[in-house]
Amino acid sequence: MEQFVHSEQVPIVLHHDDFFTRQLNKFRCYENQKLPQPKFRRFVLAALLMWGLVAILYPFLSLNFSSRHVQISGLFSELINTNLILSESGVTLLIRLIGEIAIGFSIMLSAIFFAVGKEKTALNLAQSSLLVSISGLYLLVFYYDQFSAIVFVILQFIVLGLVSRYKMKFIEHQERQK
Repeated sequence: MEQFVHSEQVPIVLHHDDFFTRQLNKFRCYENQKLPQPKFRRFVLAALLMWGLVAILYPFLSLNFSSRHVQISGLFSELINTNLILSESGVTLLIRLIGEIAIGFSIMLSAIFFAVGKEKTALNLAQSSLLVSISGLYLLVFYYDQFSAIVFVILQFIVLGLVSRYKMKFIEHQERQK
């Protein structure tokens, strides 16, 4: 009886995938059909370029609006809060601005590397930049401006997810096959 129970030839219970595994399999099937590598590559490149541009322009726009005392209404008033820039201390503001611009330039540099075919270098640089931004810089930003920090961190997580998925699906998969 003990041999029968431990035997791998006779399945005792049929394996059924759980709900999350089934959803993951459906997502991967959809992804394989709708996002082949060239299309996914363009999508990641566009996301890197857009986020790099936002990360570079946002500090300049914030400073420009705060120096002119421009009043912004609606949702944009929460994203670009000019009163908070005026209330930040000099060192903190300097760290924030230099950090955001440096992250923006590193993401733009990774987009350039990605466009010229240096995908592994580009993806590693983009992942590192986004992780430093999310875990370091936006903790500082969150202290002063919670709403815009939450919005921008969510957008950064989306870009980080795209970069990580592309790297896992195409780059690491090719390296395992070698």
